[in-house]
Amino acid sequence: MKEENVKEENLCGMDKEFETHPNGTLCIRNMSWLPCFTELRDLIMHELHKSKYSIHPGSDRMYHDLKQLYWWSNMKTNIATYVSKCLTCSKVNAEYQKPFGLLSLQKALGTRLDGQSDRTIQTLEDMIRACVINFGKGRDRHLPLVEFSYNKSYHTSIKVAPFEALYGRKCRSPICWTEAACDRQKSYADVRHKPLEFQVGDKVMLKVSPWK
Repeated sequence: MKEENVKEENLCGMDKEFETHPNGTLCIRNMSWLPCFTELRDLIMHELHKSKYSIHPGSDRMYHDLKQLYWWSNMKTNIATYVSKCLTCSKVNAEYQKPFGLLSLQKALGTRLDGQSDRTIQTLEDMIRACVINFGKGRDRHLPLVEFSYNKSYHTSIKVAPFEALYGRKCRSPICWTEAACDRQKSYADVRHKPLEFQVGDKVMLKVSPWK
């Protein structure tokens, strides 16, 4: 937070909105700030782009996923540059015209799809290609990873991830460690709360969970 560092970061006055969370994280509007003086940005981008939990999303989808949790100056441009240098994405784009199973099967059956379904299938094909390139052959083995990654990522058509649209909350993944940490802290605090006292005849809302 030295003056020369703030100038180099090009924060454009956003440093005035910094808030310190209980765990020591500097946040801007509830988004964790990632400074440029460590390799943390590259680590986060790697996790959201190349790990088995996030199979090479495009720069737009990756930006929408990241901006819900993190912030830094020129974030969108940095992400676009990072994705443009990904060798796996380059290989997937080079193989874009080759039939890979899903679309070729649809064509063989003579099934007609609307534009949205066609784009969805193409996205899934690209994700499977990326899995094969990164993690080895055997497309069937990669389908659960593809399903997980697809359902937790931002979709322009619905302005949210499919998982969040269905369940009303974000999907848990390694990239959401800050949110998970907050939930753990809250659960610890809840355990220490003083039990409430009630009188006979009081009406209360009771929440129960199945116990295995």
